[in-house]
Amino acid sequence: LQAAAVAAAATILGSSASNMYETYRLSETVGDKNFPSYAPSSQLLEAYLPPTDAPPSEVAMAPLGRSYDKILSDLRNMNRLELLVLFLKCRSPRNIAEVRGDWDGELLDNGGAVMTSVSSFLTDRLFGKGRKWNGKAFYPQNKDYISGDGVNRFLSIGEKGLPETEHKFDWSLESSHIDPKSKSLLLAYHRFQGRLSPWRGMRDEVRVLQVQNGRRLGDGGCILIGMGCMDWSGAFWRNGFMNCAPFCLYRPPDQIKI
Repeated sequence: LQAAAVAAAATILGSSASNMYETYRLSETVGDKNFPSYAPSSQLLEAYLPPTDAPPSEVAMAPLGRSYDKILSDLRNMNRLELLVLFLKCRSPRNIAEVRGDWDGELLDNGGAVMTSVSSFLTDRLFGKGRKWNGKAFYPQNKDYISGDGVNRFLSIGEKGLPETEHKFDWSLESSHIDPKSKSLLLAYHRFQGRLSPWRGMRDEVRVLQVQNGRRLGDGGCILIGMGCMDWSGAFWRNGFMNCAPFCLYRPPDQIKI
């Protein structure tokens, strides 16, 4: 039993180190003309990225006419490296008007079965106290629409599985910890957690995956790509974001207000 525990710990540490190195390499090359040259090519990912000859400032966008459900399916089928590249090529929300309100959410691949299972255990079993994490809600605090607070959503334990809220956070539009030359919607939990809470060092970054259906951006729905971390799990390197875990937030097109 002890040997199994040591082997499991070694596997998690090795996988975490691999994720951190992967994130670092991508973050250091995100502004390069040939980005993402480090990441292997993928037809699934390439469908969302700007053309290879486009300026580095061009952002990721869902393929024209791709359905909302198909986009979510694509995200579920991407691996962590692909999701990280996609996140880095997405733009920051312009203001809270784009993201305010409630969003459904899902955890995505975190670098294979081991780290994905670790993320699910931390998020659902511990952070959610046995409740499945179900998304977030964002609320503005002031008229500038560039800062505010929000809360996480979980499905209640039981047959109905109704949404419940817990674990509030502050959010603001600031420079990214993963990509310091660009901005993200940054979420911080420390103001709402006790000094000894393991969630005090939790942080998220969120960016917008633009969706189009032939009429105008946003008509096909809105999907947010996020990266979450604990400062200690990433050895406090860039506030832990070198060991970040991907997630997405979404809501049906008929709930989008442009």
